[in-house]
Amino acid sequence: MAPIKNVLVVGARGNLGPVVIQHLLSADFAVTVLSRDDTAIPNIKVLKTDYSDASILEACKGQDAIVSTMGALATMTQTKIIDAAIASGVKRFIPSDFGLNTPEMSPIEKHLPALHQRLKPKKLILDYLNDKSSQNPGFTWTAIGAAPLFDWTLKAGFLGTSILNYTATIIDSGNEPYITTTIPQIARAIVSVLQKPVETANIYLLVTSFKTTQNQVLRAAEIATGQKFEVKQVEAEAWKTEGTALLQKGDFRGFGRFWGWFLWKDGEGHGAPSDGIVVGNELLGLPQEHMEVVIRGIAGL
Repeated sequence: MAPIKNVLVVGARGNLGPVVIQHLLSADFAVTVLSRDDTAIPNIKVLKTDYSDASILEACKGQDAIVSTMGALATMTQTKIIDAAIASGVKRFIPSDFGLNTPEMSPIEKHLPALHQRLKPKKLILDYLNDKSSQNPGFTWTAIGAAPLFDWTLKAGFLGTSILNYTATIIDSGNEPYITTTIPQIARAIVSVLQKPVETANIYLLVTSFKTTQNQVLRAAEIATGQKFEVKQVEAEAWKTEGTALLQKGDFRGFGRFWGWFLWKDGEGHGAPSDGIVVGNELLGLPQEHMEVVIRGIAGL
């Protein structure tokens, strides 16, 4: 496969898109952005689109790869972009996945059907990519899985712990191990995938930053910030019930409660890679990160 040079980023706003763009630029890729608006981005060509077939097809021309960081509600729009990529001779598509164990979501489907319905489109896109690549040998894909975004969740307080407010919610004992990933680690993974197109063709790769526990994160946060956190203990089932109540009121923080139950309920073991999932850190040359350093960055220290 010829080297990848020209990269189209779709969905360049939000938490992930700008970080991905900066890492691609630092790695000397020629980056173009496809966006609903034409707001200027320094050193970047921005193509405005209404996501019509014609505008997407035009944007794909001359691109070697497409990286999607589209939000969850727009996941299925990627089928149109995939079709246009194939028609334009694009060699690699990286979908907006970045979820935990997307190819095997049966535990989430069993225990948290509302969360599964929100995540199901990610699996549908994987199936679509697999089908299209088998029919079009010149077209390949790589999906990058990640555990809950360590930096974003701790900054936003999405899973109940906030670095900025020095508060922590510990589910059950706080000792259930789980994996987690930072946004820059995902961006580094995307760069590495595009630099290793042969080794990463048509595969789902899970990338991680840490394997840890809630209690270990709490200790690292207190050390990194020099602050004593206000800690609340919550039983996992009560946390799950609160999530249901929040969603019934239209409060999407309820999904954070569901993730807390799923990852941290004692003895369940859901926070590890499912059988058959490839952890891609070694292939992509991504070492584990230093938690206290990352937390200091979140806190702006």
